[in-house]
Amino acid sequence: MSKKIHIFGKKIKVSHIILFVIMLMIAFLMIAPFLWVFSASLRPYNEAIALPPKWLPPSFKDWNLKYFQKLFSPSIPFFTFMKNSLKMSTIITIGMVFHGVIAGYAYAKFNFKGKNLMFALMMVATWIPATPH
Repeated sequence: MSKKIHIFGKKIKVSHIILFVIMLMIAFLMIAPFLWVFSASLRPYNEAIALPPKWLPPSFKDWNLKYFQKLFSPSIPFFTFMKNSLKMSTIITIGMVFHGVIAGYAYAKFNFKGKNLMFALMMVATWIPATPH
């Protein structure tokens, strides 16, 4: 029988608490790079690449916002870039879902010559990352 402890008037298994703590640690490891990039964007370049790394600038008043000012200035069409990326990703996602639905229906409902080979090739194609080099 597993041990249970009382927290806030509820009985909770110790194994659930341990699992929750492990998941919190993994979540922190996943979000740490994003926190690091944001923190580095608030510091001067030479301080951002300094070793040993510092997670936060020395004080709030020393935060450097010039990179954000440059990003949102009229010289860089940031929102145009974001709009184009959103359009492209939406169109590609809709196209891929449509293709998947049609292909899945064909593989499930129809028997045709080469069905197994085509399905195997499609599965192999999903294993290869689509990153250009």
